[in-house]
Amino acid sequence: MKKFTMKCNSMLHNFYAGLFVAMLTFLPFNGLYAQVSGKVTDANGEVLPGVLVTIKGLNTGVVTDAAGSYSLPQAQKNAVLKFSFLGMIDREITVDGRSTIHVIMKEDVVVLGDVVVVGYGTQKRANVTTAISSLDTTSLKYSARANVATSLQGSIPGLRVVNVSGSPGSTPNIILRGGASITAQSGPLYVVDGVVRTDINDISANDIHSVDVLKDAASAAIYGARSNNGVVLITTKQGSTGSSSITYSGKFGISHRRTGNIKPMNAADYIHWNRIGQKNLDDIPKGTPTNYTSSLLTSNGFGPNNPYPEVWNISWDRATLEPYGKVQEVTDPVTGRPIYFIDHSGEIIDAAYNMTPMTYEHTIDVQGGSDKEKFRASLGYYSEEGMVVNLKPYHRFTGSLYGKYNIRKNISVFGSVNISRSVSPSGSFSDNNLFYRMMWLWPTFNPWLPDGSPSPGIGGADGNPQFWVDNYWRSNSTMRTTGIVGAE
Repeated sequence: MKKFTMKCNSMLHNFYAGLFVAMLTFLPFNGLYAQVSGKVTDANGEVLPGVLVTIKGLNTGVVTDAAGSYSLPQAQKNAVLKFSFLGMIDREITVDGRSTIHVIMKEDVVVLGDVVVVGYGTQKRANVTTAISSLDTTSLKYSARANVATSLQGSIPGLRVVNVSGSPGSTPNIILRGGASITAQSGPLYVVDGVVRTDINDISANDIHSVDVLKDAASAAIYGARSNNGVVLITTKQGSTGSSSITYSGKFGISHRRTGNIKPMNAADYIHWNRIGQKNLDDIPKGTPTNYTSSLLTSNGFGPNNPYPEVWNISWDRATLEPYGKVQEVTDPVTGRPIYFIDHSGEIIDAAYNMTPMTYEHTIDVQGGSDKEKFRASLGYYSEEGMVVNLKPYHRFTGSLYGKYNIRKNISVFGSVNISRSVSPSGSFSDNNLFYRMMWLWPTFNPWLPDGSPSPGIGGADGNPQFWVDNYWRSNSTMRTTGIVGAE
């Protein structure tokens, strides 16, 4: 009997223990845990599939389905749910005993706010997979520029901007990825507000909203072979909603010619060393020393037998030169005879260089709008002086007008017109020839006529550059008008 009683007590103990464990097992589900479900959308109400929903502090979680729905079967009533999605701001929400929680996620402005222009419209930078570089447009705000292309210098990887001319308003060469040709480099394709352009000389920097550069072969899928050297995409400013505003922008710049780094040789030293060098050069093919050669007698700058002593102020005879200025003397290192000359070294540099050329830029723009429309209008003037005295400066006048009207919530019409007129200087000779004359003309060359006016010289390699600027310089005037009308 005692043995039976002990067996019953043991069975009863096991029964109560199992019941207690079962109660502990089912109690959390019925009291502390609950199923939570809901839907995740963006700010526009679009469902977001693939959102990761986790319980903060635990490794458990689910992913929203194609309809943006989720369901967590075991979530504590005081748990914190974390919602994560690429390009969206993470959200943390306390369950607080609820069984249904719908979540709206907002875009991460830092990640997706950078909108870049591609050949077929615009894309958010997070979605761009091709090689696109964007210019930081703050570089356009603080300096006056004749050509927007100069702002790309040193700011876009793989892009080389080379200034091939110092002429006011000149266009630089733009070479992308090292260029596509060895002998005939061509520039990129320019697209301004969707319109293909040959250059961007007539666009004011103050009218530009963004500059993007397509650098890889993907641009050829849009523009074909003409985009072989890349594409520069420019979007102009298009106004803004809100109260109307009038803005004035003024810029001023000044350049200065470097001095002191190059010191031209005076006439005495020039004659001495050139005659020694010419004699040594003449002796080489003969093998024996010579006293006179035609080069030593008539060479420009150091030949005393030249037929134009009024132009080349060097002679064996002092009286021949006295009517033209102060005569000096140097001993000929070849013959020992005195050579007479007039020293004009440095005169052309001082007379022909504009030591402080200036640059000006003025812009006035008016913009405004509301929820239904927006507009912008601007007027600009740019002026750039050159490094040569009396050289006419480069002028550019620009005007732009843009308007957009929302007919319905999803339909709008827009239009724009851009007008520019530029006047650029152009000479009958190259920049190299011009500055060669200014820097390296023989110091015995007389740059002035008897009446004090600039001398034309006697050949294409000489002459006072001021004569050529005053008499053989012209101005090229260019007028451009572009317009766009569309709907979206």
